[in-house]
Amino acid sequence: MNTTSTSRPDGILVYYNATITDSTVKTSSAHGNGIDCGEGSNTLTIKNSTIEANSERGGGLYCEGNIVLDNSTITASGKDTTWAWAVIQASGGNIDITDCVMNIVSGTDVLGMYADGNLSFHAGQGSLDTNIDIDSRNANENKFAIRLSNKNPGVITLDDNLEIVLPEKGTIGKVDEVPTILDGESAAKHVTIKEKEGIDPQPEPVPQPAPKVSKAKLLAKATAKGTKSLVISWNKISGAEGYDIYFAKCKKNNSATSLKRIKTVKADKISLTKTSLKTKTAYKVRVKAWVMKDGKKSYVKTSPVVHAYTAGGNKTYTNPKSVSVNKTKLSLKKGKTFQIKATVYKLKKSKKLMPTWHCPKVRYLSSNTAIAKVTSKGKIKAIAKGTCKVYVYAANGVKKTISVTVK
Repeated sequence: MNTTSTSRPDGILVYYNATITDSTVKTSSAHGNGIDCGEGSNTLTIKNSTIEANSERGGGLYCEGNIVLDNSTITASGKDTTWAWAVIQASGGNIDITDCVMNIVSGTDVLGMYADGNLSFHAGQGSLDTNIDIDSRNANENKFAIRLSNKNPGVITLDDNLEIVLPEKGTIGKVDEVPTILDGESAAKHVTIKEKEGIDPQPEPVPQPAPKVSKAKLLAKATAKGTKSLVISWNKISGAEGYDIYFAKCKKNNSATSLKRIKTVKADKISLTKTSLKTKTAYKVRVKAWVMKDGKKSYVKTSPVVHAYTAGGNKTYTNPKSVSVNKTKLSLKKGKTFQIKATVYKLKKSKKLMPTWHCPKVRYLSSNTAIAKVTSKGKIKAIAKGTCKVYVYAANGVKKTISVTVK
């Protein structure tokens, strides 16, 4: 769903449970809330989405029950308390936030974030890094960045790899300090919640030499196994310390689907099997190689996304079986070109290859563009003396390699 909505009194008003998934939503309100999910013990769930919710006389996101935010980018603001007490408010429930990037700005008489129950922050599972900035810079002296109910005080919890940063005080809050820091006489009006690896209150560490990592391209492949499994494999990258595998179900016409990290493996492993999938269904995969640098994970190689069906295909389409090219060894003079002619063979001859809205039927990649470049149509151009490889690969990653020498 891609939506732009402007309305009064509320940008989007739902009286029951509301779920926004894989969507881009921009809404504003002159006299109400940006997104309002009331009445009763409802739940407002936002997942894998980009949301902008603003209000002139209320809050950004309001729910009379629970608010669940997962793997989303959210910008929200509210200017006064006509319709809400906070920019993000769970009036009667909990707020649970996982892997989100958020920018929350309150106005003259509005809290940044309020919950009648508990407030929980989680990180490390999705494709986004948790980084939440809550700014009550324009609030009066009684309004703070985060507040829990005075009637039934809840608990603010964070994953071990998250911390609360209070830039005004120059300190980092601990979990057991949160209720007094954020809901007392000296409550902070600007807080940031982010992953520890992004915080360094200590002196800058001495830079470490960059790890020596192979210049080879990282390429992934997905192969059907049985009816409900895919084998994901990739080439070993010398110097890498491990690999993160990202995975998602393909959606019609390649609509927005966030790849989620499903597994982290060490460098000695170059394949895994993803089981319990839906049969005859298309999925997509990406692999990232990483090293540890200065105590942090740093990605050094990222594979192209590959697509494959479980069970080898469905009633109409099938996976590629192999690729052939008109030349596997090529010698060119500088400035000269060569047109690749590639053929993709099907796993099941009677069916079609998967639609090109997943990705092109054939893709091309040069291992060293300083020596030879290759266009999306498969034309190689010799740039400088040396040797490199050009990879010709189908949707699921099956490939043919062309060795190129430029004289």
